[in-house]
Amino acid sequence: MGKITEILRDSSNDIWERILKHPFVVELFRGGSLPPEKFRFYVIQDYNYLVTLTRCQAMIASKLEEPTVIRRILELALADVSTELENYNKLLNTLGLSLNDVIRARPAPTSTAYMNFLLTRVLWVVLTRAWWLYYHVIGRIWK
Repeated sequence: MGKITEILRDSSNDIWERILKHPFVVELFRGGSLPPEKFRFYVIQDYNYLVTLTRCQAMIASKLEEPTVIRRILELALADVSTELENYNKLLNTLGLSLNDVIRARPAPTSTAYMNFLLTRVLWVVLTRAWWLYYHVIGRIWK
């Protein structure tokens, strides 16, 4: 990370630590202790988040001027659509869900609020922090 990202990350250590200790995060990443119905609910919410993330990446790219940066953002969006969502399609099948089930399911109010926030606020900052969060959580828990 560059200097500004290190400063921003370090200034939020207490939040990162609370996230790592949150019961849901612990259940999700440690040894299958998350109840199946809770996991199915999470998968539906996260699938909708990934669709929104891809929309946000496209929106960011549409606002940029520098072709190399536009290309990189769109490559990230393509990776999300082609890899992440394809993996989710496989996961949905193992959970006995279809893509239509996920599309018909209404996102939870908290998920809807977060997705709306992503679509209407300072997108790049929010997305960068989300990527840091996933990197940090997975790196710390899977050590």
